[in-house]
Amino acid sequence: MSNLTQWTLDRLVTKVQDDLELHAEIFTQTEDIKQFIYDAIDDAEEEIINSFSDFLLSFEDYTVEAGQAYLPIPEDIYELRIRGIYFDNNAFNQNSSSSLGNWYKVKKQSLETIANVDHNDLYQYRIINKAEGPQIKIFPDIRNDSTGRFRVWYIREAVRPAEDLDILERGLRPQYIIAHTKVSVLAKENSDFLPAAINDLSMQREKLIKSLSRLSDDEEDSYLKPDIHSLYEAYGDGVDGIIGFGG
Repeated sequence: MSNLTQWTLDRLVTKVQDDLELHAEIFTQTEDIKQFIYDAIDDAEEEIINSFSDFLLSFEDYTVEAGQAYLPIPEDIYELRIRGIYFDNNAFNQNSSSSLGNWYKVKKQSLETIANVDHNDLYQYRIINKAEGPQIKIFPDIRNDSTGRFRVWYIREAVRPAEDLDILERGLRPQYIIAHTKVSVLAKENSDFLPAAINDLSMQREKLIKSLSRLSDDEEDSYLKPDIHSLYEAYGDGVDGIIGFGG
């Protein structure tokens, strides 16, 4: 892939500096611009989640041990938004036809029925938000050692480029990130060009949302239905379907 098609962190910074003639600038330095770029990514991420959260849909498979009671929350999850937890007795990472029909959705466990869980029941779960952080509590405790039998689908965070040569994630639209960053720089400098930059950002926001609106699922089936926001699940009344996230 040509470097001309890759928007690295360094290239984004240079673009802003060139357009705003900031190379000799002392008031707004390179590290300031990088922070403004991260702020822009935060905002773009929010727009993506609100418009088409499944654009950032991801999953994690787990290696577990018999007697284990918790699954760790994926490190890159966005605001604990879990789309679904599934269990396959033959493991999702096996391509054998023998696994067909052996998977099921791990339902959310009602607080009122936790005491009635039997060791041989189908797995269920709750999000437990302890002081040390949230975890996925599995009911009953996991029966066997396995790899790939538990799969958690979730909405992940957008990737932040940490190093100068790290590439901006596709879908974030570099034009939007640049326009957003320019607004932050010009606001910091109390520039007369700020209104024009705000207008450009508004247009780039519309283009970002329009690009997301063109994305659609081929056909939503019963395999992956949107769950309630996991924080609501942790403290709700155990009833599914109150608030929906995703398509």
